Amino acid sequence: MSQSKYSAQIKSLTSENSTNSKINWSNTNPKQIFDLIGNILTYKDCISYQLIPLDLKDRHLVIGIVNPKDTTALNYVRSCCANRVDSISTKQIDLKTHQLILSAYSRRSDSQKSVTPDASSMLQERPTLILDNPEEIEEKDNQRSAQFNHNNQSVLQAQSVLNVGNQKPVQTPLGLDLRPKYMSAPPRFLSSLPPQILWQELLARVLIAGNGRIQFERLPSNGRISWSQNGNLKLSIDPVAARTFQGVLEELKRLVKLPNIPVKQVYKGEIERSYKQERLLLLWRINPGKYGEEATLQVIRGKVLALYQKRQIEELGDQVIEIAKQLERKLEQIQNCRRINSHSWDKLSVLHEINQKINRQIKSLE
Repeated sequence: MSQSKYSAQIKSLTSENSTNSKINWSNTNPKQIFDLIGNILTYKDCISYQLIPLDLKDRHLVIGIVNPKDTTALNYVRSCCANRVDSISTKQIDLKTHQLILSAYSRRSDSQKSVTPDASSMLQERPTLILDNPEEIEEKDNQRSAQFNHNNQSVLQAQSVLNVGNQKPVQTPLGLDLRPKYMSAPPRFLSSLPPQILWQELLARVLIAGNGRIQFERLPSNGRISWSQNGNLKLSIDPVAARTFQGVLEELKRLVKLPNIPVKQVYKGEIERSYKQERLLLLWRINPGKYGEEATLQVIRGKVLALYQKRQIEELGDQVIEIAKQLERKLEQIQNCRRINSHSWDKLSVLHEINQKINRQIKSLE
């Protein structure tokens, strides 16, 4: 959506009798308002607490709020933004303006989803695993190799259904720009670093060589962060101050594009990146623990990455074959029903269209 369209949406608010608003909308940045919703505060938070993030500059957050005396709402904002915001100020908005902004944001989100699926939801649907030992993937691969070869043709057809956009040019993964300064520093020194710098140091270590993992463990009053390489423990930072621990976790959330609020369930996924021209896959998991959020970030590359993705093709292929069998059974049921009652079926044209797309994908792989 263009900047002019953002502006048009916000300008429309000024004509909606927003008499109680204390904001000069002509001085606002419409795109930033939409970007802050979902990054600083979630859409659900904005509805629940009747507020809108308006501006974020130099770690100062400006909140538009229906009731500036709502201490519950303001305390919530302070708690969930503590590691990204140093100060907060408020501006009063009326309820109708609040609703109109969120309505415009919702329409924007819906239009984007109609063009392309949400990346995070796609990641959640893909089979993702965190490996206790990277070498275990090779052993399991050998155990299944005979079955994979036997079903190879079926798997290739299944893969063609999944890779809807496989005719597009392959894009180079985003590169990770890391500049560590303390590669030889002891754990005690690392624990004293600010979260943003500590995150860079940890990520640099796990990307140096091999297949590594960073583990974030939450303890009753602090945290522990460990780094292992090819299954061997290389570094353990214990204790890590609770504020520093949470700050590093939020750096991980920023990398995987999760909102900066405590998770209530397990989130996991994978993102592709490159480092020094080498392709990497980052497997991540963030979950609620006994004392708060915990996480795991694992980097796989080279042969382990190739085997991991081979296993994904097998698993996804099996799923697609099963879905195809279910489709066949459902079509048989429809056919049997039509033998008894010859009503026309108005979805047949849609099915033909889908079938043509699938056939084109299969043919492109032959």
